[in-house]
Amino acid sequence: MRAGRALIGDEMGLGKTIQAIAAAEIFTRHFGAGKVLVICPASLKYQWQSEIKRFAGRDARVISSGRAQRQRDYATEDFCKITNYEKLQPDLDLIAAWGPEVVIVDEAQRVKNWNTIAARALKRIDSPYAVVLTGTPLENKLEELISVVQFVDQHRLGPTWKLLHEHQLRDEGGRVIGYTGLDKIDQTLAPVMIRRRKTKFFSDQDQRRLTCALQNMRMACNSTYLLDQESDHGVKTDELAALLDGFFAQPEAKVVVFSQWTRTHGIVIRRLEARGIGYVSFHGGVPPDKRPALVERFRDDPGCRVFLSTDAGATGLNLQHASILVNMDLPWNPAILEQRIARIHRMGQRRPVQIVNFVAKGTIEEGMLSVLAFKRSLSAGILDGGTGEISLGGSRLSRFMKDVENVTRHMGAAAGARRQAQETRVAAHQLALVWLQAMGLMASVDGDHFHDYSHRNDYFPRMMA
Repeated sequence: MRAGRALIGDEMGLGKTIQAIAAAEIFTRHFGAGKVLVICPASLKYQWQSEIKRFAGRDARVISSGRAQRQRDYATEDFCKITNYEKLQPDLDLIAAWGPEVVIVDEAQRVKNWNTIAARALKRIDSPYAVVLTGTPLENKLEELISVVQFVDQHRLGPTWKLLHEHQLRDEGGRVIGYTGLDKIDQTLAPVMIRRRKTKFFSDQDQRRLTCALQNMRMACNSTYLLDQESDHGVKTDELAALLDGFFAQPEAKVVVFSQWTRTHGIVIRRLEARGIGYVSFHGGVPPDKRPALVERFRDDPGCRVFLSTDAGATGLNLQHASILVNMDLPWNPAILEQRIARIHRMGQRRPVQIVNFVAKGTIEEGMLSVLAFKRSLSAGILDGGTGEISLGGSRLSRFMKDVENVTRHMGAAAGARRQAQETRVAAHQLALVWLQAMGLMASVDGDHFHDYSHRNDYFPRMMA
């Protein structure tokens, strides 16, 4: 922070927001800065407004509505203005005319791709002071870190080609299979980063088909309803309903349920309404100004027991009044998995935390576990003092890649695609509930028998190792 620009890469739930507000106060009181611009996802603008008022006692203006109103908002003298990533490019002229002296960038993983409109627009904003916040500076691959760091210090990591050449491991075919020298990157980032811990190439058309096929395979693991909106073959929602019956024997228990797809919400809601269980549904289609009311109802209404959310609610929300979180499906990205968990496992949580993951046995979800573990190791190697060299391999990964190849072999024919979907639906019926508890304990599945460790009441600090 001595240079006036820093990346705060603390894990989720450790107070990055209040650190940024405190930094803005220091720049204002001791270095003469008087204009603060906060850039965040649209869903978090009103929460930032509330937190600034709470911790700094200052009013902040949320930038919204049409262009004419935004012009008036930027022309008004304010200590702080709050905008979202989508408005950066169209409002660059207004931002430049206003001249922010402190820029706070929240959930900076949104600009991990340097070639997006938001990333390019962000790097055109000039300010003497900047604080960049992200609990996941690196999510999937090394290139993402470069884009995030460039706004803080564009020369810190050097040329991209040189960084990748020094740290990527490739096989004979040129495929990236791992990374080396991660500790050196950690040392390079140390002066500007604060971090605390709690295959084959396809054409664009082939890639779209592959993505669609993989998406269908994952959706079928929840229920066939997600594919045809007619049938409902799948046992995850019924198992969830049984779990909720047990959880709600505790009068004050509240549960957060995550799924990537709103159609999963639909079949869950049927079970909730049949049991008379109150709920709210939070997703990307909810207008930003309506979202705080959903969080408040879940917090304050004793009859509202379940908070259903897509990954639109995986960042920024404070839901620690619940102590149980259920993941109906696994994301490809381990950072998203931890972002979900951090909604309830954060500072201020006073009760033991329970995390439940539903994994469909014998399906693509099992294969995803190895990929998730690899991506987590990459992040830990650079950010958290993990091993300096990692590799992607193992029998489970091999089986996973064979499944992918089987999908691509049939994706050209519609009939083959239909057969693939039907086979996936059948496989989705073989469900294993996986409970991950503290100290690395994992519920085991032996044939058709599920060994339940849910009686443990340990505080759960992290997800799978």
